[in-house]
Amino acid sequence: MRLVTGKISHESNTFSVIPTDLEAFRQRGYYRDKEILCALRGTNTPLGGFIAGAERSGIHLIPTVAADATPAGPVTREAFETLLGQLIDGIRDAGTLDGVLLQLHGAMVTEDHDDGEGEILAAIRTEVGDDVPVVATVDLHANVTERMVQKATALIGYDTNPHVDGRERGEEALSCIERVICREIEPVMVRAQPPLMPHPLRVRTDTGPLVHLLEAAAKWESETGVLDVSVFGGWPHVDVRDAGLSILALTDGDSELALRVARDISRAAVLKKEDFRPQTLVEIDDAVTRAMKAPNGPVVLAEIGDSPAGGSSGDGTFILRALLEAGADDAAIVMRDVEAVATAVAAGVRGEFSMEIGGKTDDMHGRPVLITGRVRAITDGTYVNRGPMATGVTVDLGRTAVIRVGEKLDVVLTERRISPVDPEVFRQAGVSPESKKILVLKSGGHFRAAYTSMAADIIDVNVPGVTSADLTSFEYHGVRRPIFPLDDDV
Repeated sequence: MRLVTGKISHESNTFSVIPTDLEAFRQRGYYRDKEILCALRGTNTPLGGFIAGAERSGIHLIPTVAADATPAGPVTREAFETLLGQLIDGIRDAGTLDGVLLQLHGAMVTEDHDDGEGEILAAIRTEVGDDVPVVATVDLHANVTERMVQKATALIGYDTNPHVDGRERGEEALSCIERVICREIEPVMVRAQPPLMPHPLRVRTDTGPLVHLLEAAAKWESETGVLDVSVFGGWPHVDVRDAGLSILALTDGDSELALRVARDISRAAVLKKEDFRPQTLVEIDDAVTRAMKAPNGPVVLAEIGDSPAGGSSGDGTFILRALLEAGADDAAIVMRDVEAVATAVAAGVRGEFSMEIGGKTDDMHGRPVLITGRVRAITDGTYVNRGPMATGVTVDLGRTAVIRVGEKLDVVLTERRISPVDPEVFRQAGVSPESKKILVLKSGGHFRAAYTSMAADIIDVNVPGVTSADLTSFEYHGVRRPIFPLDDDV
């Protein structure tokens, strides 16, 4: 069995001013041909699952391109056309093939296309025809479109948020396409799209309203003929029609059953619409005070509005400023500032450092903050994720410098934006996250997979920015209306 495989993955944010060009993919992860197998074998990713399953079953994988960029603004025309061209060329060069197996995200927007994944799947379908199965994994934050459903044979969604089941879903997708090729199943997909566009804070899978929907999905999956049911929380920081929650039912040749499943869970979602409002946000000063008064640490302050995993700048200063003004002296924060890193490198380890940092990308994440201290460490910024999310994946922050302010306040400055989902982001810089009283994490929730076990408390902080929890603060023009929470009458 010969399967072409690859990945073009991006979670776009149309409110971000940071363009996603080819260099953005090179910085995050851009592999070609056989280097894909070397880079992703053994990782907790869908491609890691493809590779493991294929090697176990004797399936021949033909790798093409695997590209992933840190979430930001829409993907540029050059980047999208280059990556898609490499994928299509790989399919053409493969010769006779039995199927196409992909890792996609599901919330990609490009300069020319609101539905990047739909465009990818349509191009593949044009190339291989209607008889070759095309199966893809998609993120729980996918905005699933009807075009994606029409062009794919099957779409397999994550079951967890934070996403710790990447490899499992990859192996499931491989099993699915294998069964299609062997004519054991004939997948039929039906999508339901309730008028809901929740913030990622309310689409966790360990607590909150999505848990109820996932339980309903699992119950349906036990029924004869139901192959898979995916509940997608969606991605609200894109101004496109299909942003928001969706249900995808996959059955064995039974479209009526698939429709019944999708509609049942969709109705249940609407009944719980009020539960999708963020409910645990704490204002900045109150959060800092609470963290400083806590008897034990570390207390995690989640800087919701400045989450690079959602497309933000990663140089927001609201919480850092509040910590400095409150006199907090036992904390750590990771922040992107290329200029500050260069200054720190020039000063050298133990050198004096004094300059304004952060707040340099746009006007949504606070003004630059003056910090004065000493350079504690300089590293190359590379490490391997050891936690439960994207385990085994190599991360490159660019040059990294640690500035010690006062007695124990460590500001970890990086050249590249990073979502601090893995504690190794601190450890590679010589900072022990477990020993800090306060950890500031620029993340909306993925950090919970690795930090919950060490945290004495976790506080979701109401911080402005392009990933703000207040969706009514954004100006939407393309999203279908009415939709909750922009509109109450749904």
